[in-house]
Amino acid sequence: MIGIGWTLFVVTLTASGFLLLRPFGLALPERIAAGFVAGSTALPLLLFVVNTFWGIPVLATNGGGLAFFGVLLLALAIGVAVEAGPAWRRRGQRRTKKPAQRERKNGIKHGQQSVPARVATVILAVAIAIFLYQTAAGAAKPLFGWDEYSYWLYAAKLITLSDGRSTVLLHNAYASYPLGFPYLVAWCYHLIGVISIAQAKWISPLLTTATLVTIYSLLIRLRIGRFLALLAIALTVWGTETLLLYNWLAFGEMAFMDTYVIGVLYGAAWLRTQNRSDLALCGLFLGLSTFLRVDGAYVAIFTLILLWFAGIGTSRKGLWMSWMVALGAAALPALLWAYFKDHYHARAGWITRLSWSTISHRLQPPFVTMVWNSMWTTISNLHTYPIGVFFIVLVIATLLTKRRELYFLCALVCAQIVYLFVAYMTVFSAFEALHASSLDRYLMRVDPLIAVAFVLLLSGTSGGVRQSVRYAPVQGRRRPGSRQSPPNEAVSPVHAR
Repeated sequence: MIGIGWTLFVVTLTASGFLLLRPFGLALPERIAAGFVAGSTALPLLLFVVNTFWGIPVLATNGGGLAFFGVLLLALAIGVAVEAGPAWRRRGQRRTKKPAQRERKNGIKHGQQSVPARVATVILAVAIAIFLYQTAAGAAKPLFGWDEYSYWLYAAKLITLSDGRSTVLLHNAYASYPLGFPYLVAWCYHLIGVISIAQAKWISPLLTTATLVTIYSLLIRLRIGRFLALLAIALTVWGTETLLLYNWLAFGEMAFMDTYVIGVLYGAAWLRTQNRSDLALCGLFLGLSTFLRVDGAYVAIFTLILLWFAGIGTSRKGLWMSWMVALGAAALPALLWAYFKDHYHARAGWITRLSWSTISHRLQPPFVTMVWNSMWTTISNLHTYPIGVFFIVLVIATLLTKRRELYFLCALVCAQIVYLFVAYMTVFSAFEALHASSLDRYLMRVDPLIAVAFVLLLSGTSGGVRQSVRYAPVQGRRRPGSRQSPPNEAVSPVHAR
């Protein structure tokens, strides 16, 4: 029974995200992996909206709950069948093209890796496999995380027992925390038929694996070699020991990191290729991330501001429309959650609890110095963050280049550190601020950005990438599920020039 429930869990999340990403023309591996991450927040957001605004008990085991599940499953099945039909019909046609012909058509130079390159690629693949094995082994152990039980799984249990009611946590001390991850865990409980902490721990490893596949697929699409793409993944998973630890726990922070990082990397991809569907994808994933963290909206806002500054000087027809699509996708989840908090007066939890007099006292040099020293102790600890060495090299090299995507990623890493410093000064208690509490957990979101930026630096300039990615034959249709040529403008306004 639990196995069937897990199958339904993975299928419903993947199918939801797969259909949500339809307008963006992603290749199948990228669309499936990114779809699972997107569906892991989009489906909980749907559960939240249906219960809050329509009053349907989405997680009930009879009546409205069963009706909702049946309608959802039927809609997903029809949607996937409609999407898969043309692809299966053309499958034979695609197989008739020789690999070399396809590569020449898409502007890829055909060649083979040297023996040292093959050996290095195998070593990277083994390193990544070891991380995934250790992640699975750790998730199977009964480890303890305080926040895991004090909020995330506690909230999921209450939502499950109340048939999916979104207002069940209004009187909780964390009432202002978005319900994205608790709803995700509650959906898992609902499908497997049991409330089990041991089962919930497997959600983070699944999300992280899908995120790594998405990053790899995105880099391959950006014409980054297989070796460098694997290097980015290896640096991500081994660049900090914190990532392995929090994949063993059912923390909403992991879901936020996975969703947010994908959004940022799609923004960097847009700067590299000017493919405006990447800009829309950036807005979509950043918007979904606002339903996963209490400060997700603030993080998404300064991320989009930095992306806009990095893209200044990009003059292309219809760019403002693409920005409107991206901003709309980013704003919708945040506005829905803001309305819920305002309507139900959910003001507990992470709001500024400090008076102006207290803040003015904290701005005194001794307190500021102690907070920064605590943060620097964590950031500069190469045992915890060996990826910091790569960031130093990256910053120096980026200052000598004129590549927008590198400036954006480096500036965003620095902005995250500054933002966390401001948060310690104004929101956290004095004890937490002086010890830079949980900073290693908050910095997980910048590690994949450093890894990808370093690989983009090694890959050289992005010249010619835009043409190869956006290449369209003079005659003939675009292959369904492919990112190698833009869809018809009449079909997809996201791609319209």
